[in-house]
Amino acid sequence: MTIYFIKSLQLELTNNTRQILTDSEIEQLLTHFGSTNPLLRDTIFHPLCSKLITANILTRQQKRTLTKRLLTKDYLFKNISLHASDAIFQRIDSLVMLNQLIANDNTVANFLLSDQLEDTATALIKYMSEETDYRGFIFEGGKGMALFYVTLAELLTTSIQHPQLSDSTKYELVKHFFKIYSQRSHHFIYNEEQALANTILTFTNIIPSMEVNIITDIAQWHPETLFTSAEHVASFYNKKRLEQALMAHNQHLSIRLNT
Repeated sequence: MTIYFIKSLQLELTNNTRQILTDSEIEQLLTHFGSTNPLLRDTIFHPLCSKLITANILTRQQKRTLTKRLLTKDYLFKNISLHASDAIFQRIDSLVMLNQLIANDNTVANFLLSDQLEDTATALIKYMSEETDYRGFIFEGGKGMALFYVTLAELLTTSIQHPQLSDSTKYELVKHFFKIYSQRSHHFIYNEEQALANTILTFTNIIPSMEVNIITDIAQWHPETLFTSAEHVASFYNKKRLEQALMAHNQHLSIRLNT
């Protein structure tokens, strides 16, 4: 796909002259997923996809089909077993568009069936168990930011606000999100603790009765305090940063964490 297609589509959306997107044009759009060009990816492609979804250029069926497709090995799970590959951008683009689709379904379109929402949540839990690329800024080749954890946080926060997703599934999403944070043996340095705190607080605001579940999960995390390795130090301070992030936004929750 040439940049001409993207630029033309962007101009048509700006001028409100684009009403539909054909299936073949969607295929052209998808070939651009995973670009390593940060300017094209972050300032053109992501906003363009958002506009296509929020302006209802895509039909309900196209959105439903696209959501299902993004959860496959060619997108969200693209080369996920490979260490530090450029496929991380394919996976991040999938997270970004899934976030846009679920937000649109919740606020306007209501195109997703309840079982498809649950299937999406199941795929996200699987993704969390398999993703290992925690790189932040990728300096090699000037490829830019690859923040899977922060991007995933936005998607999970959007998902747990969807009323058609069951409370138990919402809890499983938050639980697994916390799990991968607590198991990280290196320092988080890209505001991951803020991302997790926001997801947790969104969840507890929506389902206050399940706050105790989250408190129990955090309380059961006991980082090593002897500091016999760099990993021990990282785990200890990752927890401290999370507690501080929660405290900054919810004094009630922070008090309960320390009782």
